[in-house]
Amino acid sequence: MKKIGFLLPRSKVYPLIGFDFIDGYKSYLKYFNLQENIKIVTENIGFGLDDEEVYSKNEKLLLQENVDVVVAFIDGSCAEMLNPLYAATGKILILVNIGAHYSFEDNPSSNIIHHTFNEGFNCWLTGKLAAVETNRIATMATSFYDGGYLHCFAMVNSYNQNGGQIVNNFIGHFKPELFDTTALQQFIENNAEATTILNLFSGDVAHLILPALSSIQQKHPVNLYFSPMLLDDAVKQKLTDPININNAKGFTAWIPSLPNEHNNIFTKEYNLFSSKEATIFALLGWEIGVLVGEISKAKESGLKDTDAIKEIYDIEIPSPRGWIKLDQKTNYTFSPTYLVACNGNFDLTIETENIDREVEKEKFVAAKAEEQYSSWRNTYLCS
Repeated sequence: MKKIGFLLPRSKVYPLIGFDFIDGYKSYLKYFNLQENIKIVTENIGFGLDDEEVYSKNEKLLLQENVDVVVAFIDGSCAEMLNPLYAATGKILILVNIGAHYSFEDNPSSNIIHHTFNEGFNCWLTGKLAAVETNRIATMATSFYDGGYLHCFAMVNSYNQNGGQIVNNFIGHFKPELFDTTALQQFIENNAEATTILNLFSGDVAHLILPALSSIQQKHPVNLYFSPMLLDDAVKQKLTDPININNAKGFTAWIPSLPNEHNNIFTKEYNLFSSKEATIFALLGWEIGVLVGEISKAKESGLKDTDAIKEIYDIEIPSPRGWIKLDQKTNYTFSPTYLVACNGNFDLTIETENIDREVEKEKFVAAKAEEQYSSWRNTYLCS
């Protein structure tokens, strides 16, 4: 029997984040009849802010529980801190997160895999799309919380690199009761040339920006570009009144209606297992089953952990997203990217798959923030 250790996060914004994630993995085990072959050991790491606690929980899973693989829903910046521990034990660590606070190392650890929802990469693609499609004069709209991660840098940097110019920044409050869009609406009212709004929102305020955008579009023909978490189905569930938006789109890695066999299986099986609709966090949990399964296959041929990881580099592994691929240069997983349109009362439709993703991925990885910057230390959405 294999033992898999999970370090699960806490979140006030998404209270079920840890439950959805582990249930996604368990639903995978159930569908493939693997429950008897896998023992799950869990530990809680809060918001992932306490480095000493995170390190000690990893030590406990490896040394006391003697797990075969550790899966930690935590920011990728922890890789440097944990690398010596996993290099010494020879075990595999899979760091899971949304991908908003990306950090690519020149020489990534061979023991650590970064599995993400590619939030930053899709923000990069959306920024480029906005610059190519519009008059290249934009407002950047985000929240005080969302603006503290590098996915914001990715969207703006890509927009600028492709000829766009940010002429205004709207930073909304992160508390719903204090969220006020008056400044954004006034700027659009007084600056007719700024017909593009880049929108990067999540959590408790994501649904609050939509009525404001709907109201703006009734008076001004603005083009809207959305980050992946703003294209999450959970946003619509929080809307209290109907909206009517158009010319809104953005790139994302997955939506529940994605038409492929693996997604059909995942969404159905997760619902049967948990009595809930599939979420992004459940998707990441299901994909842990996929990744660990591929590594286990490689190890069955006699390969050790790090060699087993090398065996799955750059191959397309079937996933509800279509596929996931472990990139050899970065040890990050990447997947297809879909251009999703959002119209009417938050009706999502897939327009196309991005065929330039490999070229853009190289640009995205190379585009590092050259100057010093500060950011929130907690894992994105774990707050």
